[in-house]
Amino acid sequence: MMCQARKQTKQNQDPQGSRVSVSQVSVVILVSISCGSLEVFEMNGGKYGNVSVTRLEIRTRNRSTAPAADILKLCNCSYFIRMSSHVDIPASWPTCLGTSGQRVKVQPELASYPGQTVNLRCAFPDPKGIQLTMVTWIYEPKDGERMNIAVFHPNFGPNYPESQMKGRVTFKPSPPELSSPSIEISEVRMTDEGRYICEYATYPDGNEQGVTQLVMLAKPLNSATTVTVNAGTQPVVVARCESKDGRPAAKIQWLTTAKGNWTEKSQTAADNTVTVTSEYRLAPTAMDNGKDLTCLVNHRTQLKDESLPLKLAIQYPPVVEIEGYDNNWYVGRTNVGLLCKADANPVPFSVDWKTMTGEKPDTVQIKENELKVLKVDNSVNTTFVCEVKNSIGTTREQITINVRVRKTGRSHEQVEEDGDLISDYKARECVPR
Repeated sequence: MMCQARKQTKQNQDPQGSRVSVSQVSVVILVSISCGSLEVFEMNGGKYGNVSVTRLEIRTRNRSTAPAADILKLCNCSYFIRMSSHVDIPASWPTCLGTSGQRVKVQPELASYPGQTVNLRCAFPDPKGIQLTMVTWIYEPKDGERMNIAVFHPNFGPNYPESQMKGRVTFKPSPPELSSPSIEISEVRMTDEGRYICEYATYPDGNEQGVTQLVMLAKPLNSATTVTVNAGTQPVVVARCESKDGRPAAKIQWLTTAKGNWTEKSQTAADNTVTVTSEYRLAPTAMDNGKDLTCLVNHRTQLKDESLPLKLAIQYPPVVEIEGYDNNWYVGRTNVGLLCKADANPVPFSVDWKTMTGEKPDTVQIKENELKVLKVDNSVNTTFVCEVKNSIGTTREQITINVRVRKTGRSHEQVEEDGDLISDYKARECVPR
C-alpha cells in the first residue's frame, strides 16, 4: 500500500545526498502483531497503540530514502498499516484510508482470526458541494449473493437487516456520524470472509463506495510422513505433506536430490478452512533409500516457512557380494575365508552358505555370514553359494575356488606367480534368483 505525498515544490535530502521530490515519496510501515508481550510503538512523540514494530520503511519510488519526520509532515495521511492479524486500532491512531482520488475512504484489506472483533472503517472526509443522504454497508461473499448488513440514515437512525452478521454488527461510534459510519463486527467467523462495501447515497453525484476485503486467518496444522514402498520401475507415492485447516490455503513445495515430482490438491471444509495435501512421487530404487526429503509449508500466519524433514524409505531385496578370495588358495594354506556382504532393506533375516554339489567340505566352518577354511585341500576346489533372504526377496551370489598346488621349495609368491592349479576350471556361475 502507498501513501501519496502532496505535490509541493519543497525538496528533501536523502542520506546519499540526492535531491528527492516530495511528490515521489511513499511511506510504508509494516506492522506485525505479537500475541505475547506487546511493545508500545512511539513515533514523533506520540503513542500509536500496543503493537510490536518489525520494520519501518520510508522510501521513494526510485528506491532512495528520505527523512521520516519531513515526509510524514507533508503526507496527506500519516501512514498505512498492513497487519498479519487483527488489532483494534485506537481512534486516536492516524491511519491513511483509501487511495488518492477515491472520496470514500476505507481500509483496502483487513485480516482477523475467528472469535475476534474487527473494525471496518469508512469515511467521507470532504463532502464539499455534495449532500450525503445515507450510507449502507454491503457484504459480498466470494460465493453467494450480496446482502445489506447495516444501514444509516440521519433522520431514521441505524438499521440492521437480516443477515449472518445480525446481532454481531453495530455502528461505531453509536450513534454514528454520516461522515464516518464505521462498523464493528464481533465474534467474526471463517464464513464472514469477503468484500465489505461502504456505499454512500449522495446528491447530485449518486452512489459512491469503498471496498474493504476481510481476510479470515486460521493457522494450519502441518505434518509430513514417508510412505514405505518397494523398489520398482513405476512412479509411486513415497511421501505426503499436509497443511490442515488453514486459511488462506497454504503453499507446499519439496526439497530433495531424488528425481521425482509432486502433485497438490486442496479441500475446503464447511467452516471455510482449507486442507492442502501434496504427494511426492518417484520410481524408487535402492539408491533412493535414506535420501533426505523436506516439505516446506508457506502460510500467511507463519513468520517463516515451516520445514518438515523426512528420509525416504525404499525396501529392496538383498544386494549380495562375496569378499575374501584372492585367487591364491593353495593346498596347505591355513586360515582363509569368505565374507558374504549384503545390503538390503529391511535387514536380512537369513544368510546361508552352500556348495553347488550340496556337500560342505570338512575343513570349512560357517558362522553367520562368514565361511572359514581352516586348511585348504582338494575338497575346497568347488563353488560356494551365499544365499541371503529378507521379506522382499532372496538373492544368491556364488564364487568358484580354484585351489593351486604348492610345489616343493617354492614360496607363496612363486605359487601365485606360476599359477599351478589342481583344476584349470575357473568361472562364476549365475544362480537363478
